[in-house]
Amino acid sequence: MDETDNGSSTQFSAQSVVALYNEVRLHSAIGYVTPADHLAGLTPEIHGERDRKLEQARSRRRTSSRETESKLAVT
Repeated sequence: MDETDNGSSTQFSAQSVVALYNEVRLHSAIGYVTPADHLAGLTPEIHGERDRKLEQARSRRRTSSRETESKLAVT
């Protein structure tokens, strides 16, 4: 740290890390949501949306697999 640095860059860096940890990073211990979302009570909503998207993906894969099997059976 030089003479002109009053620690503000260190403080900014620490605040950035804390914000990343609490508002961006998903935490496995609380169901892969951010602590901020968890504290806001959004965990059930986030899990519901995630489950809906996963089911849509499964459905698309089943449909695609059936179409591929049908094409292979015809040829």
